[in-house]
Parts: sequence; structure tokens; C-alpha cells
Amino acid sequence: MLSQGRIPFCVATFKLSCNQINLLKAQCTDDESGSVRFSSFEVIASHVWRCVGKARGVHDDEELKIQIAIDGRSRLRPQLPSEYFGNAIFNVKPMATAGELVSKPLIDIVRKMHDVLVRADDEYLKSALDFLEIQPDLLRVLPPLRCPDMAFSTWCSMPIYEADFGWGRPTFVGLGNILVEGLAYLLPSPIMDGSRLLVISLKPDHMVLFKKICI
Repeated sequence: MLSQGRIPFCVATFKLSCNQINLLKAQCTDDESGSVRFSSFEVIASHVWRCVGKARGVHDDEELKIQIAIDGRSRLRPQLPSEYFGNAIFNVKPMATAGELVSKPLIDIVRKMHDVLVRADDEYLKSALDFLEIQPDLLRVLPPLRCPDMAFSTWCSMPIYEADFGWGRPTFVGLGNILVEGLAYLLPSPIMDGSRLLVISLKPDHMVLFKKICI
């Protein structure tokens, strides 16, 4: 059992099989236009966000935010080199009421997630940089993460299983620790079979409900 101040929380890891991911994506065929294909991350993050909202039992009219970390290298113009080692991470925050999350079909939440991610283009990111440049204290820009909000990041684009320090391919790569409640990470499977590992931190009673409705 871990704690964030006086708030106890626990961390759990779940495997999402390729079949489970495909079943979720099958619910998210955009019949309105037919031209939009949602990514696995958008679908999984939206599903997890909905399930966390249900597990937390938040009032329908309360606004929930999910903080998504995005890589600005390919979004900025001109693009930054893929090997650029500086900090090019930005955050976007899709928002919805708890009532929307629990009552609307998954595809509606995925569309909301997709629209926010698409809007994070070169103009948006450079506007964010302009805003940061005039802030006297950058620590105040990003408020602390607290329930009922959450944050979600993916490591699936990182070649973490290609690292070889002389002993061959890693058997497993994961997080050392999670110090905050409400964080979720999506990791590639060590066997590279299309499945994903979901690592998430929640309050103990919320985790019990999350396991029942999400996996």
C-alpha cells in the first residue's frame, strides 16, 4: 500500500490481449464520416478513463479531466529530429462530465479524445511555448494531480525492448514506482504479440471496482 500525503493508493498491472483491444476498437468505427481511424491508444485511454470515472462514483455533473502526455517532435514544424534528446513533451487535457463518461457510448469519448489530440498541432504547441515563456514560476503552471482527474501516458512508441547492455534483450521493462494516485501507463508487451500492459494507481476501493468493470 502506497500513500500520497494521507491518501492511500495501490498500483496494479493488467494485460490487455490483442483480442481485447480489437473488441474495444470494433466499438469505435466512425460511421458518421468513415474517414477517421482511431488509434489503439485513443481507444484504450478512453475506455480506461470511463472505467475510472465509474469506479470513483463521481457525481454526474462533476467535470473530469484526463491529462495526456504527447510527443511534440513530429507535431512541431519544422519537425524535431526523432533522436532529439531534449524535453519535447506537452500535455493536453480532454474533459467531460462524469455523466457523459458513464452514459455515452465509448465511441463518443474516443471522438472527444481524438479531437483534442488532433488540435495539438504546430500552432497550438508554439502557443503553449509562448505561454510558458512569460510564466514567473513554471511549477505553478501544472497543478497537482488529484481525484477525480487522472493522467495517462504511453510508452508503446519507445523501443524499450531493443536496449541491450551486453546481456541480450530485456526480459521485462516497467516503471520503478508510481508516487501519485490516478496515474496510468500503457506499456508494450515483452513478448511483442500486440498485447499491452496497463499500469494504474488508484485508491484501494476504486481499484476493486475498476478490476471488475475494465478488464
